Amino acid sequence: MVVTVEEVQAVFSPEKFAQIGFQDIAEQFSEGKTLQEMLTVSDEMMIDFYHIAMEYFDQKQYKEAADCFFLLTTLNPLECVYWKKLGNAEHHQHNWENAVNAYAMAMLADADDPFPHFYYAQVCFGQHHWEDSRKCLEVCKKLIAEDPQYQDLSPHVDALEAALAKKR
Repeated sequence: MVVTVEEVQAVFSPEKFAQIGFQDIAEQFSEGKTLQEMLTVSDEMMIDFYHIAMEYFDQKQYKEAADCFFLLTTLNPLECVYWKKLGNAEHHQHNWENAVNAYAMAMLADADDPFPHFYYAQVCFGQHHWEDSRKCLEVCKKLIAEDPQYQDLSPHVDALEAALAKKR
């Protein structure tokens, strides 16, 4: 399945929102439902759209990738990977505030994932916020120690820590 522009437009059509109604949207949000669920966007469509976003990202079309990831986070803000990729796309465009906001949301979406902390630390380092970068790396290291699946991140954390040590 390949998502078409028409399908994406249909998801956000005024008619679709009118069917739900504002009061229903507010009530469903309070019940923990996502826009993906309210608008009945299939998981398959989300996956297809994610692949489109990744194609843009891989082709270094970061603005387009960020737009796609923003749409995905709007539909389902509970998916950490959407927030991380949005942060990465914003980071590549040097949109620092947008990147850190996306990484912070990724931290909320999955508190056990060290990658948002690492990415956040990178942005802080690039902005010369040494102490914030150190704090993020501390949390990142704790999360890596708790879950062996993240061990491949350790050399990158060590390299950033080494760079930070030179900034003292």
